[in-house]
Amino acid sequence: MTGVGGRPEVVLEGSDTHDGGWKEFEFLYKPGDLSRAPPVVTPHQPRLDWQMWFAALGSYNYNPWIINLAYRLLNNSTNVNSLLKHNPFPENPPKFIRALKYRYHYTKFGNGTRDWWTRDSQEEYFPPLALFQPTLKEFLDYHGYAKPLREDRVDQTIIPYMGMIRSVVGKFDPVVFIWTLCLVSFFASF
Repeated sequence: MTGVGGRPEVVLEGSDTHDGGWKEFEFLYKPGDLSRAPPVVTPHQPRLDWQMWFAALGSYNYNPWIINLAYRLLNNSTNVNSLLKHNPFPENPPKFIRALKYRYHYTKFGNGTRDWWTRDSQEEYFPPLALFQPTLKEFLDYHGYAKPLREDRVDQTIIPYMGMIRSVVGKFDPVVFIWTLCLVSFFASF
């Protein structure tokens, strides 16, 4: 949904210091990297990426799950990391995570860049969070997210197959794929 006013998106960033060196977590399907084409995901429904878009339409107070997501990233949760395209902290989790809100727009055709998106910074979505902050624990407790991390809830047998499917599907250029579908359906109608 990138209407006339653009598409609001929440971008999560991590850092080892409160003051800087922020690096973006990149999701599999939602806009993030400006040069990455929108992926073709039909009929798959990328739930987390879709929820991130809905979160951008409101605040974290109405989407407390996003604070839980940040908490899981601060704990280097294997299950949550498997939902990311790129974790800039593959070995050790960041000490801090913050969220910024941007408005994404498609670039204009023939603008001289290979980027698919432009983005305008809008506001801080939530301030830097750290595991040592008591307010983080209180927030999670209040919203019922203070359960211990359980990495064993996911059926581990499906993970390699999902990775294999993602690697095959990720090789398709979305534009070529869409045009191929259009041409095939056109010629199949004769």
